[in-house]
Parts: sequence; structure tokens; C-alpha cells
Amino acid sequence: MKKICFFINNVSNSGGTEKITILTANYLAKSGFDVTILTIEPFIESFFKINSNVSVETLGIARKGNIKRRLKIGYAVNKFISMKGFEFFVAVDSLIFIYLLQSILSRRCKFICWEHFNFNINLGVRLRTVSRCLASVLADRIIVLTERDKERWKTFLPWCKNKIKVFYNTSSYPVSKNIYDVKNKVVLAVGRLTHQKGFDLLIDAWSEIAKQHCDWKLIIVGYGDSHSALQDKIIDLNVDSQVEIIPPTLAINEYFSTAGVFCMSSRFEGLPLVLIEAQAFGLPTVAFDCDCGPSEVITEDSGYVVPFGDVSAFSKSLSTLLSNDTLRLKMSKSTRENATQFTTEAYLNRWLQMLSEK
Repeated sequence: MKKICFFINNVSNSGGTEKITILTANYLAKSGFDVTILTIEPFIESFFKINSNVSVETLGIARKGNIKRRLKIGYAVNKFISMKGFEFFVAVDSLIFIYLLQSILSRRCKFICWEHFNFNINLGVRLRTVSRCLASVLADRIIVLTERDKERWKTFLPWCKNKIKVFYNTSSYPVSKNIYDVKNKVVLAVGRLTHQKGFDLLIDAWSEIAKQHCDWKLIIVGYGDSHSALQDKIIDLNVDSQVEIIPPTLAINEYFSTAGVFCMSSRFEGLPLVLIEAQAFGLPTVAFDCDCGPSEVITEDSGYVVPFGDVSAFSKSLSTLLSNDTLRLKMSKSTRENATQFTTEAYLNRWLQMLSEK
């Protein structure tokens, strides 16, 4: 039985990175792998369900500290790898690949860097850029989420071009067979309440069309540091009767099932998992053409991708959808057809093929 470990900062959050990591671990465990998830920060419980045949271990190192903490993590993970005898070790997020330097030099197993941001984004952390450079030289494989990002890695770090694999995220839900209900008058958005997700732009866009579509409601599912600011904006724009922010939920499928349209207002992404999940439920979508993701997921028959930051164009596209039942119904059919490329089977086969390569 092949042993594989997913190395991640933590699995307590409700974000897409945590969700897809747990899904992948669960899938591989069902496929006969001996799977471990190793967290840097202390592990208490995960937001998403981890199957019982997946082992979870932790280095138990809190977020506080800087250089000393990094050295401690590097030492601890090297010791952990030397004890366990893994065949594959996956760094979830290029930033933490740097902690594997000592272990890689001893070549105890194959090391994989799984990038969850796009190449142009380092979130102000220069160490992420350094870590990507290390991965380009030392990783056995590099997984990115989009073709656009693959081209960036190849352009700026050309020596690693033969190591790069594109694994689109998979939906945790099968493609829905339910008939699209034009009576569902909910516009849904899902994600962390942070600057990245651009919900401030979405609320601005909504305020431009709210009065024209008073029978529709905007629901934002998420939590984060921007909650208060977003709530204030909702009140200031006088759309509080039509806009609601609710906390993350494991029953997000119920919101997908009862929505009529999905919106993505992100300023940047890796490959948004919630967008792929919305496709599985046949939801027509309006999204900004942010870097990266939406333009590779949404087709002209399944939604609108508008120039990034153009709030008026976003509003007009959204208004067009809300005004036309026939258009939404037609787009829903195309969306479901498009969603088949993001099935679990296709996703798992990519992993199994990579892990069988010499």
C-alpha cells in the first residue's frame, strides 16, 4: 500500500484549499492509499469531514513567531518524514514547500508542490516567491489549478516546465439532475469575507439593479474580517432588505439547490472551488475576469465573464439574467454539460496517473 502525506497549515477553516485537500485525501484513501494529513498548527477538528481511514497528525506549532518558528517547523517535518516512510509528500500551498528543504536533500520520497494561488499573487509574502523558486528546482512534480497559471510558471521558471501538471479542482457534488427552477429568486455568492473575494464590488453592483429586481435576494455565505464593513455598506446603500450575509455551513448544497444565479466577484483566485460546485448545480454565473479561473470554467453559453472591476458591466449582465427566465434555463443546461469535466472520477484519475509515474 502506497503511503502519501498532505502537508498543510491547518484543516480547521472552511476554505476551498482545506476542502479540496480533504476531498483528495478521502478519495485516495478509498482507492487503496495509506493517507496522512499533517498540519503545522495544532489540530482540534476540521470543518469538513475527514474519513476514518485518513490519519491526521500535527506538528502542533502555533502561528506566532518568525525565523525561529520556521526553523522549528523544518526540523519537525524532517523528523516526521524520516519516521513514517512515505512514498509521496505533498506540500499544500507553495509557501510551505520551503520547510521541506532538509528532507528533500536526503531524497527520502517524492515531493510534490500543490499550488493554490496563481503565480502573480504572493499576498505580500516574499517567502512565497522564494519557495516557488525552490519548488521549481527541487520538487518532483508541481500541481497548478489552471492552464493560464501553468503558462506563467513555464514563462518565469522555464526549467520546471516538464514537472507541471494542471489539476482542475473537482466538485464535491455530482452534476445535479434536477430541472432548473426559474422561480428560484436567489443570487448566491460564497467565500471568505475578505478583500480578495470582492464582495464590496458585488454589493455595489447589486445596488445598481436592486430596485429593478425587488423580488430577488442576494445571499452571501461566508465569514471573515470584512463582515462589519460589508454589513455597513449594505445598510449605507439601502439594500439591507434584499441582501443577507450568513455564516459558512456544511449544508451549502441546500443554498446551491435553491439559488437561481451564482456570482463571483473575486479580485484574484487560484481556481475557485465554489464556482465549480455552482456549475454542478446548473447555476448560470456572472463573474469578473479575475486572475485566474473564471474564464477557464465559464463558457459563453453558461454565464457572463465581465472585465475585472467593471461594476456597471457586472450589474448589466446580472440584470440581463434576472430579467430572462428562458435565458437562465438555457444557460443552466449548458452549465451542467460543462460541469462534467470537473467530476470526481476525472479528478481522481489525474491523481492516480501522476502517482503511478516513475
